[in-house]
Order: sequence, then C-alpha cells, then structure tokens
Amino acid sequence: MQILITGANGFIGQWLCAHLHRQGHTLVGFDVQERPEAEVDGWVQGDVRKLDDLLSAAVDCKAVIHLAVLPQYLSQQHPDEDLLVNTLGTLQALRAAVAQGVQRFVLPSSSAVYGATGGCLSEDAPLQPLSPYGVSKIAAEAYVSLFQRTAGLHTVVLRLFNIYGRHAGGAPRPTVESRFLRAALQGERLVIMGDPQRAYDFVHISDVVQALTLALEADVPPGSVFNIGSGEATTLQQLAEMCLRLAGRPHEQPLVRPATASTPPSHWADLQHSRQVLGYQPRQQLAAWLRRSLQQDTTPPFAESASSQ
Repeated sequence: MQILITGANGFIGQWLCAHLHRQGHTLVGFDVQERPEAEVDGWVQGDVRKLDDLLSAAVDCKAVIHLAVLPQYLSQQHPDEDLLVNTLGTLQALRAAVAQGVQRFVLPSSSAVYGATGGCLSEDAPLQPLSPYGVSKIAAEAYVSLFQRTAGLHTVVLRLFNIYGRHAGGAPRPTVESRFLRAALQGERLVIMGDPQRAYDFVHISDVVQALTLALEADVPPGSVFNIGSGEATTLQQLAEMCLRLAGRPHEQPLVRPATASTPPSHWADLQHSRQVLGYQPRQQLAAWLRRSLQQDTTPPFAESASSQ
C-alpha cells in the first residue's frame, strides 16, 4: 500500500516509517525539512497549511497518517501557530485526501482533549481542554468527523496518552522519565514539577506504532475514536522512586517545585473499546523499559548499595 505520512521526520514518524517499511509498504514522507531522516520511498518538503503541497504528496496514496503537529509545549506561547498547524493543517490534509481518492485517513489526536476531566477515561468522557493544543486537537477531530460523514472518507482517530521512549537513533528525549533517569544515574537530586501524586498514563512508542498500524489496516467502523495508552496510572512520585531503585540509589525524597503551567488532573486510558474493536494490546511495561534504558546508558554507579538493601 502507498501511504502518505505527514510529519514523517518527527519522533513518532521515524519509528512508524521504519516499521511500515519493514512491512513492505510504499511510503511518501512529508515534512517541512528538506531531507528525510525517516525510512521512506518518496519525499515531499512542504507545509501542511498549504493545500497544493499536500495535493502533490497524496497522489496515488491509498492512506494518510497525519502526524504533522505543533507540539503541545509550544501551544501556550504560540496559540495562533498552534491553530494554523494543528487545525488548518488537518483540514488541508483531509481536503487533499478526498481530492486524491485516499481510502483511509488516520489522525493521531491526544489525551489533551480531555483536559480537566480526571480519572479512568473512556472515549465518551467530557472534553474539557486546558491548553490551545487541546482545543486545536478537538477541532481537528471535528473536521475528521465532518469529512467522514459528508465525503465518505474512512477515518480513524487515536487519542494518544503520554508517550515515552528514545528517538529512533537511540538518543534520549527531554521528557520526565528521561530527566529522572539521567538524574538517578548521575547521583543528582530528582526534581518533581507540580504535584508528586499527579498520575500519568505512560505509553511506549512501540505500542503507539502498533496502534497506528492497526488503525491503518484493521476492519473498524468509519469515524472510530480510540484511546491509546497503557491503561495504568503512574504518579510522578512512583516514577521517581522507580528510577532511584533501578539505578541502585538509596531512597531520597525528590525536591518538589511549583508547576510552570496549569496541569490536568490525574487521568489514564480506559482501553476496553480499543482492545475489543481495534485489537490493541499494550505490550511494553514502563519499569522494564526503564531498566533496559538504564543498562543501555551505563552501568549504574550505585549498584553496590542496591545489593545491600
């Protein structure tokens, strides 16, 4: 199958392209960068806000996976750019897909759409965004639903929770689990920003790639929306303790500092619908990945103290 992947040079895009390439698909990558870092068969340098760029990229494609996005951490500072890239960009990608006869359109959305809604969240939980990013993702989902109803496009939306994992090249990312791992290995005091009891649903990049592949290939109803997470809640305190323990560090209470932005309440994914309809099953365990990641970086310097506990 020939597939257009927008945002192909991004974190998810590089992992997804490598996986789909191994499966034998023909991939057309699309990104603002001039040269591909992802494994693709064709490359289009373009702007998702420009319909003509997307029209040329979608020629002969049977599916589109629309990963191109302005990251959430930039949305508060640049809400206008967030709106243009995340919402207008999705609209233009949908228009190009319909014009070129694409059969399936997959939109990776975000748990940010739930915002102030806490607890174990099913797909019909209230949408109460707390950031421009969450608002733009709701709008993008609405456009996807519109094109499914009015243009007959087979669409699938995946609401991704907190993704962890290394870059495709092996480098760590500047995310909370990577910060904790680095501090634990270097003997530094761990720092928690915000409420230590705030719980996240951490989902590994390999499980996200699994879900995207299923969304591309599975026999699911048009217009389906699925949560993609681990289905488990992990607090920042638990994550910090996990990293210290795996690094062989003696227990030390992390420093707690105020959050720099408003954060949603604890929430995690109800995966019943994803399991039953999409066939999604998370496989990666956070603790196991942390252990492997620590071993990959270096031999823990506190191994002796760990063995005596």
